[in-house]
Amino acid sequence: MTFRYRFTQAALFGAALLCSGLAQADLIDPTRFSANLAIGQSITISKTVIVEADPTLPRPGEAIVDLMFMFDVSGSMGGEIADAKAVGTAALGNLAATYNLMSGIGWYSDPEFNGVHKDLNGTNTQESAGIADLWDSGSCTVAGVFIGCGGDFPELGFDAIVDAANNASWRDGSNRFIFTLGDASFKPGGETSASAAAALAANNVSLLGLTYDPAFASSVQSLIDDSGIEGRVSTEGFSLLELVGEKAAGLYNRVTVDDFLGGMPGVDVSAVCTRADPGVDGNGRCAGARATGNFDRSVDRSFTYDVTFTALKAGVYEFDTFGLVNGRPVATERDRITVGNVPIPSTFLLLALGITGLLTRRAR
Repeated sequence: MTFRYRFTQAALFGAALLCSGLAQADLIDPTRFSANLAIGQSITISKTVIVEADPTLPRPGEAIVDLMFMFDVSGSMGGEIADAKAVGTAALGNLAATYNLMSGIGWYSDPEFNGVHKDLNGTNTQESAGIADLWDSGSCTVAGVFIGCGGDFPELGFDAIVDAANNASWRDGSNRFIFTLGDASFKPGGETSASAAAALAANNVSLLGLTYDPAFASSVQSLIDDSGIEGRVSTEGFSLLELVGEKAAGLYNRVTVDDFLGGMPGVDVSAVCTRADPGVDGNGRCAGARATGNFDRSVDRSFTYDVTFTALKAGVYEFDTFGLVNGRPVATERDRITVGNVPIPSTFLLLALGITGLLTRRAR
């Protein structure tokens, strides 16, 4: 595709499509496409992704969001703790301005942890959420109390997450999130990966992970996978907030199509956005393979793309093309491209004329 995701994520996106509630309503038109191409030939068709309305979703200001931050405060965070606090503060401001938000904070290190250092409350400042209590550089303190810099790898993340999932004052009917930020994997203490996954599932808490190290990302992703709850791991805070918007109020800001290299090695697929829905503020637009803007599910919204199939290697290739909302598959359609030495129409015509002439001469 013109716009690529990592090939290693293709299987994950396929699994997400099966599990996503969004996938049941949204669609791509046409739902199937087939063509015969000679090697080197291309064909371009128009595909439309329709993201359907969901009248059950509240307007953003009415959506109830409860969010517990969970910070790694061990010494290995070093200068990263300041960045993590800045990301948390920015996320707090964004969410408080958009939703009916309550926020709080927990922390973990090794051998100490506190999953509910400050319980959920509606003030939503750096102080009330507890972010200001965390150390800035090298002191390993919380609210002025030394809690130990930890063994630094791994940490008691499972214990802190179970504590927060079970004991935070979640509101009835809220969209619940634990937003954890760290740089090391989790280890069993009083709790394990299995008990943490069970606590998240039992309390219907989604898990967000801002990662500063692949080992941390792996621990968080495993919890998401094992619990069956919605979640996301990223190096970018905005990607995590996208999931909050999707879950709480059906908000999204980018739509595209991709085959995740499903047509390779025989068929290359590229896409160009040709029409974007205006969105809630009239500023929806096309940018390469993406449609970008501020969109919600208050109405059906459609996005159109020119999708080009280019034949590279002989064979028959069947693969899916996905409609993606904020990078997540919401709809799928099936493509079948046969690649071979397919004569072009003019070749058929010349061949037919030659056979006709030969038969005429023989008849004489």
